[in-house]
Amino acid sequence: MRIALRTSGGRGEYELVGRQGAVDRGDLYDRRIRYEITPDIVIDGRSAAHMVQGKPRIRLEQGGKHIYRVLADVLLLPRPIRELRRAATGPDFIRDQKYAMKDIDIDVVGRTNAEITLRLTRVWLSNSGGRAVAMDLPDRMALVQSLWDKARGRTDRLALLLQEHENAATLGDMGRIQTATDKIRRAMRVDGDCGPVIATNLGVAFDPPPPQEIVPQVPETGIEDDAEDMEATVRAISKWRRQADRGPEGRRFSQQVKSAYDFTCAVMGTRLPRLPAVTGSSGTDSAHILPWARYDLNRVTNGLCLCKLCHWAFDNGILRITPRLGGYEVSTPDKVRVIAERSGFDLDWLDQFQGPIPADNLPPAKSDWPSAQYLIALNQKLYG
Repeated sequence: MRIALRTSGGRGEYELVGRQGAVDRGDLYDRRIRYEITPDIVIDGRSAAHMVQGKPRIRLEQGGKHIYRVLADVLLLPRPIRELRRAATGPDFIRDQKYAMKDIDIDVVGRTNAEITLRLTRVWLSNSGGRAVAMDLPDRMALVQSLWDKARGRTDRLALLLQEHENAATLGDMGRIQTATDKIRRAMRVDGDCGPVIATNLGVAFDPPPPQEIVPQVPETGIEDDAEDMEATVRAISKWRRQADRGPEGRRFSQQVKSAYDFTCAVMGTRLPRLPAVTGSSGTDSAHILPWARYDLNRVTNGLCLCKLCHWAFDNGILRITPRLGGYEVSTPDKVRVIAERSGFDLDWLDQFQGPIPADNLPPAKSDWPSAQYLIALNQKLYG
């Protein structure tokens, strides 16, 4: 699904477009909107979608702000505008008040009679001619969270401003987010994207995403999505995990986890180190449990050493690890098992490992064992 900017007179209006699985945009009307920026940062949008003159328009409550403004502030982007005709015309348009946030791709991840939660997955930044650049939320938030991490414990002005920004975003306070971001923009004195400039100033090492491709117009792909709620959640968390693995911190985390487990898969108990002169790498991976920065992202306790097959199954919600008194238990969620049986998907390989994880499969030091808190938080997010 998508939140789309539609021309309406001069300023333009934001509307809900498309469907997700069995959920149509009409199922979301007249419910208060909450926006999930990351799996642990959710902002009350103080808004709802209503049918206005036959259009599913998003209308603000008193004190609310449109999501395009809030999102630009959280992402430390230049200030956008709603009036697409006033945006810049050339390719260098991601500058202060020279671009519009034309479309925002979303997943519906929560729905009650009173409210809905929309996960923001990608934004399309556009000039007045409709040419657009896609920005994936996990990629950009990885940069923002790296800046937050670097700023913690420091007392220089830029670090203090970033601490203020993180606190406001974590609280979901739209007014405080805007105030903090405006202070950062003024301090940086940059007309364009200040995120990479801040990273350079702080000495943050990160692997930037590939160069942004300018497309002639925002593609229709993403408006119609067959994914159900759980599938969309698994997809999003898998993407966050892939992003967490990037960069020097992710590589250091990988080495530390595999070393702590002595290259042993926590589920199968198989030791698969690199075979000198035969294999270029080990047969195990270091899997993040929680792939977002609020939970000591790159500590060993936020990781599991898994063989390639178990890593794939863990990332896709087929393999669940639950903390139990004094240890952990492997299982396959009932909903996944039903889908697997209908599809002829063979779970025999995993069934033999269902039940308690032997202590021999885990690090010798219990201080390196997976955090029960993190596993509970992940399972709650994935399976409710």
